[in-house]
Amino acid sequence: MHNFGYDVSDYCNVDPRFGTLTDLDPLGCEARRRDSRTMTDLALNFTPPAHSWFQRTCALRPSPTRDWYYWADGKRR
Repeated sequence: MHNFGYDVSDYCNVDPRFGTLTDLDPLGCEARRRDSRTMTDLALNFTPPAHSWFQRTCALRPSPTRDWYYWADGKRR
């Protein structure tokens, strides 16, 4: 839960701490039965430093994925 759970390492699955994709099916069905909806949180705008996309982009300059990120020089204190 580094970064309050926004350290996404797999954008195609549910974190095992919260169940599985299969667990979501009955939840959605029950919500529809009750004329309700479910909401999930998907962090598309964050890639943790350990993710392979970020690591590859940092390692290769120029990189074909370099424009996937906004890069800025750090501020000196």
